[in-house]
Amino acid sequence: MFCACTLPRVIESKKPQTANETSPYASDVGRSMAEYEKIKAMCLQKRQLWEDPDFPATQASELYANPKFINETYDAFDVVTSILGDQWMRSCFGLLYLYKGLFFRVIPGDQQMDSDYAGIFRMHGSYEALKYGNLHDGLVDLTGGITETIALSDMKDPMALYNLLQTTSLVTAYRVDHSITLIKSEIGYRIYHLEKVDTDGGYTHVVRLERPLAPGEVHFNHFVLDKHTWSSIIPSELARLTSISSGFWMLYKDFQKIFSRLEIVHVDGEAKQIETSLRDKQKWQIKSYQGRWMKGVSAGGCRNHADFFHMNPQIQLVISQHDNVYISLSQHCIMEPKVIGFSIYKLSKSLSESASPALFKKIKSSMNSQYTNSRQVSERCSLDVGTYLIIPTTFEPRQEGSFTLRVCSINPINMNVLDSLPKAIKPAIVKAPTEIISYSMELYESQFLQLSDEHKTINAFELQELLDRCLPNDYIKSCATIETCRQIVLSMENDHSGRITLAEFKDLIYSLKNWQDIFKMHSTEQKGVLRVERFRDALRDVGFVVPERALALLVLKYMRKDELLRFGDFVSAVLLLHRAFHMFFKNGSTYKNNFTLPEWLKLTLTF
Repeated sequence: MFCACTLPRVIESKKPQTANETSPYASDVGRSMAEYEKIKAMCLQKRQLWEDPDFPATQASELYANPKFINETYDAFDVVTSILGDQWMRSCFGLLYLYKGLFFRVIPGDQQMDSDYAGIFRMHGSYEALKYGNLHDGLVDLTGGITETIALSDMKDPMALYNLLQTTSLVTAYRVDHSITLIKSEIGYRIYHLEKVDTDGGYTHVVRLERPLAPGEVHFNHFVLDKHTWSSIIPSELARLTSISSGFWMLYKDFQKIFSRLEIVHVDGEAKQIETSLRDKQKWQIKSYQGRWMKGVSAGGCRNHADFFHMNPQIQLVISQHDNVYISLSQHCIMEPKVIGFSIYKLSKSLSESASPALFKKIKSSMNSQYTNSRQVSERCSLDVGTYLIIPTTFEPRQEGSFTLRVCSINPINMNVLDSLPKAIKPAIVKAPTEIISYSMELYESQFLQLSDEHKTINAFELQELLDRCLPNDYIKSCATIETCRQIVLSMENDHSGRITLAEFKDLIYSLKNWQDIFKMHSTEQKGVLRVERFRDALRDVGFVVPERALALLVLKYMRKDELLRFGDFVSAVLLLHRAFHMFFKNGSTYKNNFTLPEWLKLTLTF
């Protein structure tokens, strides 16, 4: 029995590739393959084909007594399109079929359909997905390369195509006009060679192309519009060109008239080892970075949002010699695609940490990509020697998603992600000046003494009552929760008694006033609340430089449902950072430390 399956689970009928030990999917792949081998052995033993228990076969299924995988000849490709609109997938496989090494990396060739065949297939997702794919995304998924589209009207110089063919790039030509029946429209033609051949009057350029022929199609070795130029090619060259057994030749100027665009896939050195036709080519240097836009941390939006643009991931690129660089930004989630793009800035010198907000207000971008909700946004740019900053963004701030940025070049390049090193640039808790005497401070002192014990100290519960009595309004009183008061006591006392003195309380009041001023300064959109995008800059003004990963944890810990922070949240974050830095640097100023387990427990249990 055969069955067609559309269930969103996978039992792959191929051997697994070696899994990376750190891959989170390694165990899932192992379980899937173990299940597949178990089912296959059972079917072969019983001499029957597998039937999906969740999607039983029917007599309406298409049955073939002698199924074949693919007609494995170089001059015929028998995968055909269906009513589901999967022309794009056929085009992807057709292109790959001209690169046999790459084709059989994607679709292992040892899938037998005779003695070792059990009919086990399941499709990942749904057949409906075949209707909405496209060539670009399919080639990226199947090859792992970077795709590029070039209009042939922009490629006036044939040497530009020649140089492209000298690299590990899969170059394919497409046309949209239906007037010439011999050259199929919207079918990929692989470009093999571009040559300069002698003619009676000098020379001309010719191009060799090929596409997979369907069964029954007749091979032709040349296609000519300009018969006069073609006939002027010297006889020896013409004989050589027309003697080929696969593909066909045409004049470059005819090629430009008939075809409208080039679809290119740039692949790396690994593909060069697999595909024999690429082994003598110059390999691309591909650098990649996988990142994430996270609300309040790294989702700052495009350049239109100048206050938040600096929050986006910053990737530094160092070019050692002039090069044509291809930059590709792709988003991972395509169910609800975001509008994405990137900007490039040239720097006067290399940076060791994230660029400041002021930098982006002083310098102009060297290049800006288009912004679109497609899966991939890419640009080719000519970069001189120097240091550049690439900023991948969503169009609007606060839009979350993961992405991959890849940079492709012929010459070696250096690429690194910039982030801030954690630093305490000034004390967050400051001592109250002794000369400050005010009515409010006297009120605080009298209330403190009423609640204190015989040693003139108070605990967290008494501190909460004191702050509730003394703080002037609900906005400030948001920091008077019992949890915040516990943090205050842990941050300010030094003898592990769980109590603070009057002097420490005065330092707290003075520090709270300082934090309140900073909070107000950054609460520009709405009084009394802090937009999460301004959190990092506010912490810097208090005295803490926080790297992205630490900031992400703080945002998860303190951001409210409305994506804002109250003053109490801000105070709690400041106190948490104060204790973290204080405890780490308590025994020295180095950025490395050794702790015993009791010491580690003592440190972590205070958070």
